Amino acid sequence: KYTIANEPDKPWCTVFQIHFFAILIKRLMLYIRSLPTLVNEILVPIILVIFGLALTKVPMYYDGETRWFDQGSYEDLQRVLVNTNNIQGVPADNIISQFNPGLTPIRTTLQAKSDLAAYSEMDSILFSAREDKPYRYGSLYIKTASPETHVYEFVTFVNIPSQDAAGAFMGYFAEALLRVATKTTDLQVTVANSPFTLTFQT
Repeated sequence: KYTIANEPDKPWCTVFQIHFFAILIKRLMLYIRSLPTLVNEILVPIILVIFGLALTKVPMYYDGETRWFDQGSYEDLQRVLVNTNNIQGVPADNIISQFNPGLTPIRTTLQAKSDLAAYSEMDSILFSAREDKPYRYGSLYIKTASPETHVYEFVTFVNIPSQDAAGAFMGYFAEALLRVATKTTDLQVTVANSPFTLTFQT
């Protein structure tokens, strides 16, 4: 009669090998019988591992250098559409004359009388000239510019496809407004683009 008690004890590594190869053979038989099983349990995990290892090779600029916006970096002057009517306070030319030399103002007289209608009219003008060159950082609708009361109200139409527009355009316009408000023609505003730094939970 056979009894397992008479079997000699095998080392743990031998037992592990027996079970490992038994499971491996079972898996191989399943993969041979089913192609989807082979793809889902072998190929997909391998692809995910390779993809994860590839992500570790992507450079991360945590502490990159600060980049200062300079209009001189662009060969073409940047067009800025500006309204010349519907302005309370100083004339538009007082502000336009203080623009950065790299900006080319395009004066327009709007037909609309209300602010809401003027926004729509300027938007239509910008859309119709969207492919004109050189391209623009953005455009302005000046509503109020009063150095006496220090009230400045305006609407900016920023050229979103330009990565520098949001920062640089507002910097140039702020420079012109501050020159008018302070009556200082040599005032300069500098704008820089700094990458996000590492943050730590405290």
